[in-house]
Amino acid sequence: MLYYTAALLAAAAILLVRNPRHPVSQTAALFLISASLGGLGDVLTDTSFQRLARVVQVANLAFTPYAVLLFASVYGNWKSLRLPVRPARWLLLVPVVVTFVAESWYNPNVIRYGWLLVWAGPYYAAACALLLDAFRRAESPQLKRSRFILVLIMVPTLLAVLIFIYGARAIWPEFAFMRYISVFFVYSFGVALLGTFLYGVLGVKLTFERDPLDTAMKSVTSGTAMLNHALKNELGKIAISADNLRAELPLGQEAASGTDDHLRIIENASAHMMAMVSRIHAQTREIVLREQPCSLAKLVQACVDGHAGMLASQGIAVHTDYRIRPIMACDDVHVKEALGNLIRNAIEAMPAGGAITIRLDADKKYVRIAVTDTGPGISREALVRAFEPFYSTKSRHDNYGLGLSYVYNVMARSGGRIELAGEPGRGTTAMLLLPLGKMIEGEEEGAMRP
Repeated sequence: MLYYTAALLAAAAILLVRNPRHPVSQTAALFLISASLGGLGDVLTDTSFQRLARVVQVANLAFTPYAVLLFASVYGNWKSLRLPVRPARWLLLVPVVVTFVAESWYNPNVIRYGWLLVWAGPYYAAACALLLDAFRRAESPQLKRSRFILVLIMVPTLLAVLIFIYGARAIWPEFAFMRYISVFFVYSFGVALLGTFLYGVLGVKLTFERDPLDTAMKSVTSGTAMLNHALKNELGKIAISADNLRAELPLGQEAASGTDDHLRIIENASAHMMAMVSRIHAQTREIVLREQPCSLAKLVQACVDGHAGMLASQGIAVHTDYRIRPIMACDDVHVKEALGNLIRNAIEAMPAGGAITIRLDADKKYVRIAVTDTGPGISREALVRAFEPFYSTKSRHDNYGLGLSYVYNVMARSGGRIELAGEPGRGTTAMLLLPLGKMIEGEEEGAMRP
């Protein structure tokens, strides 16, 4: 059982090291840690630490149903439960605490599995339902595959735990469940390893829709930083050499021999390459957020006003719909730049004119800024690959395919995400989703809803 405990703790450590601030990573690690207590409790039972073994066993039985439900609800979205986030979390924790205190301190002899089954059964069933619902709602093939693998790993084993541990022991307290449940543990580890080799998904990657993109962006960031440093040094040498050569030529000779034209070409090419490298590095560098209270409605309006000239020159009308005017804790500079990227993409998609609608609203989990255009839409391939670094459907020489990758980075570090929707011939909608938990006030002071 120590191997079982070590494997789960190692998976939890990988999750936390890879992305310690992501809610899915945090809740998945909590579930793995609480599940690992089962193996530790069995090991302690064969020692002289009987009291500690009892506490660990009860902690495993009581906290694991809550932890897996918390993970599944974050992964599959709290909206499916139709409950407010914070009150629901505290309410669902009540039977966990009551069970832990009662069974580990006030009932030290026999664990009452019947009582455990009454509340833990619905927790496990709800967790499985949420994971299946998350798979059903996945839109892109990559996301659907990732969620399907997670369902294969977790749902059969969760149901087996519910039946063979909680259910069987509620009827027969001495039931030897380990020989049955171990089959499902081996099955889960096997599917996880198979998924790793076939699709490059391991532990943390199984819980993130775009984890391969996170890895790619980290590689691009470090790579462009080194490239930027090396090229700037070499370009600096070229520029200095060109200046020195110009200074050493006799006055008037450079023009007569055509040397001046060649030097100008070298200087212009060096300057262009320097600007290009700086721009790529600026779009891929590590983002550091400085969050502070910000009016999203004012931020959106300022961004629209800043693009007024570009919109007017393209004959594009803009409609804003502020259904809410929240004060959010966010980095206004990066969020404004991210929104600007979406607006510029919409403008470039409509060279012959059109309309852009920017809507600010919220659901039970996110505050949303949606940018919808009336352009030609987006293909299925572009929809799936849109956030990949250096991927672009544009043919302009100064477009590096990093705009949406930058937006993805900003939203991921803000605890939110970006979503794209559309199809050929029906326009495109890009949506910035900021966590509702970062809302400081629901409305600006004195603001009126439209």
